[in-house]
Amino acid sequence: MSALGITSLAAADLSGCASIPARSLPKLDYSGAMLITNASIVDVMTGRAIPGSSFIIDRGKISSLGPAAARSELSGFSAVIDLGGKYVIPGLIDAHCHTTLPGAGQFDFWGVSTTLYQLKRNHVQQIENGITNIKGGHPDIDPSDVSIFAKPTMLLTGKSSVWFSSVRELKDSLKESLENGASFIKLTMDNLSLMCGKGVIPVYSGEHLKIIFDFAEQHNLPVAGHIHRKFGFDRGLEYGINSMEHTIGDARISDEEIKLMAEKNIAIVPTMTVGQVFASEEAYDEVPREFRNDYIDNEVRIRREYLISNLDRFIEKDIHRANMEALAWYKKLGCEKCYDRGIMLTRPELYYGILKYGPDNVRRMKEAGVLIGCGTDAGVPFCYHGTLVREMEALTRLGFSNGEALKSATVNNARILGMGDTIGRIKENFSADMVVLDGNPLQDIGACRNPLMVVKNGRLAFINRERFSPSGKTLSLV
Repeated sequence: MSALGITSLAAADLSGCASIPARSLPKLDYSGAMLITNASIVDVMTGRAIPGSSFIIDRGKISSLGPAAARSELSGFSAVIDLGGKYVIPGLIDAHCHTTLPGAGQFDFWGVSTTLYQLKRNHVQQIENGITNIKGGHPDIDPSDVSIFAKPTMLLTGKSSVWFSSVRELKDSLKESLENGASFIKLTMDNLSLMCGKGVIPVYSGEHLKIIFDFAEQHNLPVAGHIHRKFGFDRGLEYGINSMEHTIGDARISDEEIKLMAEKNIAIVPTMTVGQVFASEEAYDEVPREFRNDYIDNEVRIRREYLISNLDRFIEKDIHRANMEALAWYKKLGCEKCYDRGIMLTRPELYYGILKYGPDNVRRMKEAGVLIGCGTDAGVPFCYHGTLVREMEALTRLGFSNGEALKSATVNNARILGMGDTIGRIKENFSADMVVLDGNPLQDIGACRNPLMVVKNGRLAFINRERFSPSGKTLSLV
């Protein structure tokens, strides 16, 4: 019997759980075209900022771009936003996350209400941190459960952990997933679990994979592969998977394999911060020498500082505290006994391995022209929703320029999602998804933290009210 790792469309029952308070947004008139002026537009394709720019938004799309408008030209618009020279980037895209996972490793019965409340926060956190589109392995939550004007557009996989004992059951599961709105298929390609104490896991036969890939091609569904090991990489490469999710932690990939990856147009979403947060030094009295070098030591230092920082903006305190307390089980039980005791901890050697092999593998992929995206794996412990900038910063530590990291989180991700002609750029006829920043992200990628404003489908989704002042139909930076 084999497990088909495509994700459930059955949403968590959020009834009876407190709603997220409605975000206060200025009332703008969206009945006509809206002008955004005095902007410094960041062109993610050229890596240049274009000051003194303006653009018009009409029916949720960018209809035209040009120089900043004069006051005499403002009368023809139903609303005007004057950005005072601040920087505008396309809406960020998280190409790997799980919106109906709460970021908790251990399920605490007494924390049910907290867990469900966090599920509602996930969409809010994405929007407020400039993430307007996500590729998620889980179903959407009804917007009535999230009292916010807008939320990210979401791509969905199908059913999760579908156990099948026959080819017919596999085909029926694929068909059902498509009927339920799946927009891509996600497979677990590895043969060994990433969990402490859990070893071999079911793998797809060649017949299974042929059925899945033929179905995907027939219905124009991209196939993404959860891949942490060379075994999974080899299978993904053989079958021409559309995107590899994560990077491997047990081998150096050869130049020939990377060249073939580029030739087959296989993208990767490396999620390097997953390797960082699960490189659990708590599992060792002394970290093995094979996992010690300047890069790894620095990532572990960043991890240490991140875990003790104030993360209230991203996660409920009780959930993060439980995640931190769970780390003690590494030494209390030992890794191999955790799974049988119901303790969900990841194998530290696998994630130290990602930090060991990942930098060189990903750098050479970039040099070979492999399309590299940006994703967080948000929803699993320590990878919290809204923290995409951490992954962008991680890419810069691999040698990506700030512009390349920003491109990975926008136009590259749009291509991976199959939406490269509609999102990911500030361009005419593209969706009006954008983020306003105080600083220039081409000079400091950290400028993507704390957006001043987020626009989704041409409407305000988030705004720092202290930085903008309304006057009639105009909203101006102060």
